[in-house]
Amino acid sequence: MYSIVIVDDDIIMQGKIAGYLEKEFDDCVVCAKCINGSSAIEAVREYSPDLLILDMDMPDMMGTSVIRCLSEEKILPSTLVLSNYDNYEFVRESMKYGSYDYLLKHQLTEDVLRDKINEIRKDSAQKEHKENVYHQIRGVALSQMIREVFLEQSDDDKVREIENILVEGAAGDARKYVCTCMRIPDPSPSGQSSVVVDRKKQARGVLSIADTIYGTVGNGVICQMRRGEFAVLHAYEDQKDNKEIEKEVEAYTHTLISNVKKLLGIDLIYAMSPVMGEIVDSYQMAMDRLGEQNLDGYSDYVKDSISFIDKSYSKDINLESVAKEIHVSPSYLSRLFKREMDMSFTEYLNSFRVKKARQMIEEGEQNLYEISEKTGFNSYNYFLKVYKEYTGLRPSESIQRTK
Repeated sequence: MYSIVIVDDDIIMQGKIAGYLEKEFDDCVVCAKCINGSSAIEAVREYSPDLLILDMDMPDMMGTSVIRCLSEEKILPSTLVLSNYDNYEFVRESMKYGSYDYLLKHQLTEDVLRDKINEIRKDSAQKEHKENVYHQIRGVALSQMIREVFLEQSDDDKVREIENILVEGAAGDARKYVCTCMRIPDPSPSGQSSVVVDRKKQARGVLSIADTIYGTVGNGVICQMRRGEFAVLHAYEDQKDNKEIEKEVEAYTHTLISNVKKLLGIDLIYAMSPVMGEIVDSYQMAMDRLGEQNLDGYSDYVKDSISFIDKSYSKDINLESVAKEIHVSPSYLSRLFKREMDMSFTEYLNSFRVKKARQMIEEGEQNLYEISEKTGFNSYNYFLKVYKEYTGLRPSESIQRTK
């Protein structure tokens, strides 16, 4: 139903307008009739009407004051102003604060009111559509910005821009953040048939459910970080209590988890950061905690890194290029390797290349320069150094032992 509040100190005029509305519109309801400005303000606060039909000249306050008050409270609905006077100052002042149009009472007829309300409703529908499209585009853009900051961790200007979008207030005000990282678990081999699980469809489902939930509560932006993995960033003003923030985010997360389980049949694995003062720090903490929950020993990032090294060790790869390939920040991947593999990324890469070099030697290859290039060492001297460091032998000594 299309809800309307009528405000006029003339009871006869109130009845006339209500009669016109009842006759012309089946889907309109008059939720309040007010005889002064103060009761009009209270009615709008209580009913949040779609349309306010407002007399400009009332005993306690002018209609412009009502419009200004509602506008400052950000609750002004579409407003049709009525007056006995053709006064441009009234028009200018009411339009300044957001009224839609202005009608003279002596010109008000059933047809005029019907046409004007239809015009207002059409315009409101167009504006709502544009706002919905804008918010969708803004949401996608903001999600992408956050994802880039999480992965790159270098663009301070972009971080500041995100902060100012997420939490209203003066630039530089202190803010608090909580990040929740989630992952769709890999299907167990015993649970798989010949049907290949479409993780893209699962991811789209999770994103759709999350957008609905976080859009409803008005806090939380979800980003898809990589295949089957997501991060949700929540932002708060600094004044809010940390325990209250964590309790609120936990409730939002459980709502998402339960709906994903109910609608998609997926048990999301998740971890939440504590309340922190920096966006990137909150993400790193949540990812660290998520990595600790991995069920088969290694996180997906480490497993994907190992798989990529196995395929590309002969190429010019390093921590940065592998991190970029699997969509994670180099610093985070470095920490994961150290914690899960008990060695640095570079140590693992070098040991893998040396292992491949030994295999080539054992298979009969003897040109050390070619072996060096085939195993991805850019420097021959560095190859000799690393080989001996990991095997205790010079490559030439390994060749001699194969004879």
